[in-house]
Amino acid sequence: MTTNGSTPNSQPNPKRITSDEIVANIYAFLIVGFDTISNTLSFAAYELARNPDAQRRLNDEIITASRASPPVESAPIVGYDQLPGMPFLDAIVSETLRLHPSSLFLNRCPSTPYTVADMDTQFRGPPPNGRYV
Repeated sequence: MTTNGSTPNSQPNPKRITSDEIVANIYAFLIVGFDTISNTLSFAAYELARNPDAQRRLNDEIITASRASPPVESAPIVGYDQLPGMPFLDAIVSETLRLHPSSLFLNRCPSTPYTVADMDTQFRGPPPNGRYV
């Protein structure tokens, strides 16, 4: 892609993102990037508090992984490279997301009406007043 928004051997793309689109997406980025992660970590801590055996097993796995990584400022850490070797941590996160989904709904709609091929379903565009209930 070139700096003017076109690809090689194509016409320039006159469509630019508007300030309203930026503001609308910032809200989505904040919710997706912060709220879902904090909720998932909170529910994981809650579930681990309810199950001390799982908490001990995860603690043992973290200690084992931290010993395999080089210490930083004389403190062992778990780096990104150790995560694939931590199957119980992966199971904890997966089970937490199964029990407590991070997102219960998705508020998106098409900007213009369209019909899905081979179906009798037509998806309408945004509501006339621009508000969702």
